[in-house]
Amino acid sequence: MYCSNCNKSFSDQFSFCDNCGGKLEKGNGTETNQIVTPQPSAPYQPENQSNPTPNPTPTYQAPAVPPTYAPQPHQTGITEQPNKKLSKTVSFGTWIGIIFLNIIPFIFSVIITLSIIISNIYMLRLKIIEPVYIALLAFALFYIILLFVWAFGKPKARSLKNYASATLLMTLLVIILMAVVYFVVRDSDVVTQFISDFNEMFESLEMMY
Repeated sequence: MYCSNCNKSFSDQFSFCDNCGGKLEKGNGTETNQIVTPQPSAPYQPENQSNPTPNPTPTYQAPAVPPTYAPQPHQTGITEQPNKKLSKTVSFGTWIGIIFLNIIPFIFSVIITLSIIISNIYMLRLKIIEPVYIALLAFALFYIILLFVWAFGKPKARSLKNYASATLLMTLLVIILMAVVYFVVRDSDVVTQFISDFNEMFESLEMMY
């Protein structure tokens, strides 16, 4: 086969010139017979895939497990000791000492309590009702009943029992002491004047009501 434009010869396998693209004719050209044989073309490889990198294989990662705290083993033979400062109970003797140190205010409180009880009883006999005196009597009786409940009952705090027992004992001693003093000095002018003033107060109440 022969290309008239390029004066090149081709083998019978070609129909068109690979240089100019013209149709080949049968025959030989003026140039040296040069038979062009087709070369196998290399497979097409895109430029962006000249060095393909393999995709990474996904790996499974287990979720993070939160840390667990195991309880500490109990050590046998070791017992917790309670706080002595918080759990210390005030003893009966300590309450006696505290009341004895405040013996003067305590004696006056006993006298006032007895006066409230005696005066209310006398006023109730006269059918005299005063809200203030009734309230004082109720408070005094409530306090006395509470002392007996604490002293002879089983309160949660041991100190309450000791306090109530010490208060009732000291009250009994004060009443006995007052009775002894009264019988010793009952004929004195001071005691006589006190008794007369007390009687005049109740007589004036009788005249008012």
